[in-house]
Amino acid sequence: MANIVSIEEKYTELWQGCKVQSNLLPDLEKIAEKLYYDRGFYEKIEWYYPNLPWYWAGILHAKADFEGSTQFFDQITHKLSKIKGEQIPAKLSARLLAFDLCNDFQGKDSQGITPFVWAGTNHTKTIDSAAGCAAILYFLQAIGLKDDQTEQGQFNLKVTSDSVFKSCSLPSNKLEASEKTSVKAGKQLEITEVAIADAHHLRVMLKVPVLNRHIWFIYGGHIQIDGCKIATVPTKPKTLEEKIVAYCQKKGYKIDKEPGYKNINPSCQLQNQIGEVVSKRQ
Repeated sequence: MANIVSIEEKYTELWQGCKVQSNLLPDLEKIAEKLYYDRGFYEKIEWYYPNLPWYWAGILHAKADFEGSTQFFDQITHKLSKIKGEQIPAKLSARLLAFDLCNDFQGKDSQGITPFVWAGTNHTKTIDSAAGCAAILYFLQAIGLKDDQTEQGQFNLKVTSDSVFKSCSLPSNKLEASEKTSVKAGKQLEITEVAIADAHHLRVMLKVPVLNRHIWFIYGGHIQIDGCKIATVPTKPKTLEEKIVAYCQKKGYKIDKEPGYKNINPSCQLQNQIGEVVSKRQ
């Protein structure tokens, strides 16, 4: 344990003096764009390991050139089980160390610096052609990456509309049957943590697991969480379709939310589109 603590202190020191090599900025922009686009997929890591954020898995996948998505998750969860990934503290130095633990500290120099983590930074003393994990994370933070806003406590969750609890924020029709479960309106559950996953989904930690899982992603429009401040903060609509939905909800118009359902009447194209938009967000 003392050795791990010492290594974490070293990683903290390296991070505090870290700078990214400017020649890699175009590649880092492309990586960041893909990570944000595929965020829903990487959120699955939080289903298995709630202490690790989605971007941690995304950075590892970027180091694997974004190949073999299914195989990637199988490999990384297997590796995390071997290194007791559930014990990784939710702090930056531990996450940097976890990158190297998953790569078995391959290629470290006399100073203990591995290209896998530190390539593309000033710590390798070379002009690198590919970014390491730390360089990717540094760039993501520079453009505004933050951990999801969370609130801990003892809260009561009530399902207000028939919903689907999911392994991530991806649409339920893109998930395997084992990665989702249907929950009827009226169901009440105790939760101990709430996080804002995206503009439409919350990530909750259940006090008592459902299907042996404590972590679930849920469409925010289908639940009510009493006593939680962040769960009651409305997100501002961005697209035209979202603004239309928000306007109809404000006016009290009925909006059917299930895939394929029509709103108001079949001849009203605009209302039909609203139903399609709402369905895609679940």
